[in-house]
Parts: sequence; C-alpha cells; structure tokens
Amino acid sequence: MDQGSGPIALRRRTGITLRAFRKEAGISAQQAAAAIRAHHSKISRMERGESPLKERDVADLLDLYGMAQGAEREELLADVRAAARQPWWHEFQDALPPWARGYLGMEADASMIRCYTPYAVPDLLQTESYAAAFTALARRPAETLKLRALRAARQEQLRRPGRSLRVVLDESAVLRPVGGPEVMHEQAAHLIAACKEPGITIQLLMLSAGARQDSALPFTMLRFADPGVPDVAYLETPTTGIYIDRPEDLDRYREIMTKLELAAEPPTVTPAILAGLW
Repeated sequence: MDQGSGPIALRRRTGITLRAFRKEAGISAQQAAAAIRAHHSKISRMERGESPLKERDVADLLDLYGMAQGAEREELLADVRAAARQPWWHEFQDALPPWARGYLGMEADASMIRCYTPYAVPDLLQTESYAAAFTALARRPAETLKLRALRAARQEQLRRPGRSLRVVLDESAVLRPVGGPEVMHEQAAHLIAACKEPGITIQLLMLSAGARQDSALPFTMLRFADPGVPDVAYLETPTTGIYIDRPEDLDRYREIMTKLELAAEPPTVTPAILAGLW
C-alpha cells in the first residue's frame, strides 16, 4: 500500500486494477455483478472509483477473476481497507452537497492543482473575510461557519510538502467587490503574499486580453503523485459536480488550460498588478 495515497486515490487505483483483472479474465460487468449480488451499474461505479469498496465484494471479485491468492491480491485488499478510513472532511459533510464530497477527497490527494476561476477568488486562496462575505450570499449562517472552517482546513492541506497550486485568475474576479473595499484590499494583499509561497503560481488573465470562447466556466484539473491514478478535471454547477476522466476529454482541458496560461500575464508581474487594483 502506498502510504502517500489518500482514500479517494486508493479507491480509484483499486477500481482501475479491478477493471483490468475483469477484462483479462473475459468476464462481463453483468457476470461480475452477479458474483457480488449487485446490479451491473455497481461494478461500473466501483471500477471508476465512485463507490465505496467493501472488502468482501472485492475478495469475491478477485476469486472470480482467478486471483484467489498471492501478494498482488493481499496488496489490493490492504488498499481497500485503507480506502475505508474516515476522510478528513467528514465533520463538514452535512454542509456539503453530495457531489462535492468526492472532489474534496481528490483535492486532498492531488499533488498538483491547476484551476481557472473567472468569477471569484478560488477557495484555496480566499481570506477569512472574503470567504465569509462570499458564502453569506447563498448560505445559511450555520452552513457559512462550517464552510469557512472547511476552507481553512483545505488551505492547510495545501501546505503539505510536495503539493503545488497553479491558478489563472480572471481580472474581473479581483475587480468585483466582495464584502467591500477593506475586504478586497486584504484579499489582494493575501494573494500577493501567496505569490511568494513555494508551490503556488498565480497568473491574471486581463480584460484587455479580450473574450475567449474556451474560458466561460471555472474548472479544476487534478494530478496525482500515484502513477496508478489518472488525472481528473472537475466542473461544478449549482446542482451537480462533473468529473471528467476520459483521456481525450482530459487532453482538451489540458489544451484549454495551457492556452489560458499563455494568454495570462506572467506570474512575476501578478503582485504589481494586484497592488494597483486595491
């Protein structure tokens, strides 16, 4: 078991391995589902890492796939047990929509986070005052307090060694006042300080760069240190979260992100631009 992998990364890696074993054994998803007394859609969710794994189910599937013994089987079952541990964000889950919970697990596991944010400062770089003003726009007070605590916990996670954050921030996101001038001045100062932190890169996409067809919605790309866990892109709407992991789709999002980074101002000038805005 890789001690550096979190529960979501372990779940996704295990799912990929189970799918490979099933394909190699020539067994359909329907046959695999029958072996664990489930609908075939459960096999799909398990293989995509979208469903919690039960050790008994995985053991039954490994028996079916001809993996009744051996070190590889024991390592996989150890990963299943590790993936079942309580996620760090468990205490905040009642303030989160269901689709966002999986994202938090992946974000915590990611070694590199790349994001484009056109409307607001991203959560991982918000000050407490900015976060309070922003979440108060759409949340009840009790939820707002929990979400602010969650943001602080996520920001602390980001400071772990070996992690990096690369942000393309639309100029309109820092021009739009949230909470008033004092809050925005503090937020701008926080972003300037973040530019000096190791592993954090902030670029501003200026309004003068013109309209871009490929930058309508915010999105995040996650890369994992575990080579057995593929990248994922994430988009969120008011009613759902969209996870993108098909290789051809990921290539398109990488292309979009690279174009945004090239169109944005270089990170070396970000502090000076921010200082002149607020």
